[in-house]
Amino acid sequence: MARSTKVQCDESDSSDSESDDEEHSKEDLMDMLEHAHTCFEMKREECKELHKKLKALEQSFDELNATHEGLMEVHEKLGKAHKKLEKAHSSLLEQNKDKIVVTSLRVEKQKLLEGIEEMKTLARNSHNRAKEVWVLALEMPLSKIAEEAESQEYLDAVEKMEPEVEDLARRIVDNLDIDISSPDGDA
Repeated sequence: MARSTKVQCDESDSSDSESDDEEHSKEDLMDMLEHAHTCFEMKREECKELHKKLKALEQSFDELNATHEGLMEVHEKLGKAHKKLEKAHSSLLEQNKDKIVVTSLRVEKQKLLEGIEEMKTLARNSHNRAKEVWVLALEMPLSKIAEEAESQEYLDAVEKMEPEVEDLARRIVDNLDIDISSPDGDA
């Protein structure tokens, strides 16, 4: 089946300015056909190039769509992973707070234990010193000290302080649970 084609004709190509109703010569028709064929071949090449570009663009578009879909999936997975990391981070922060509190309490406990040990050492030293004083007091009665003392005021001050020293020694002994025999029991 033959296709009907429309042939464009430039009036500048025609040698005579006669009306279209006239018949063209065979040579004119052949020239027009060759010209149409040349135009057709040029357009055909252009179409081939455009078709190649279209195929390349379609392929690129398909690849970009596939990449886009993949990126959307990855984005969704990253969003879920980010939420999990946020939960884990907040959990770690809570654990860290607990560890800080525990560590702080351990430091305070250690300081208190060191203070208690220091107090025990001081109390033991005071106890030992008090024991020495006690032994010396038993060995040297106040009357003998009075003989050696320069004034009666000193002896009065010692007698006045004796109950307070005994009371303080008893409290230290009671708090530290130290067994001290009373000087009366040794006598």
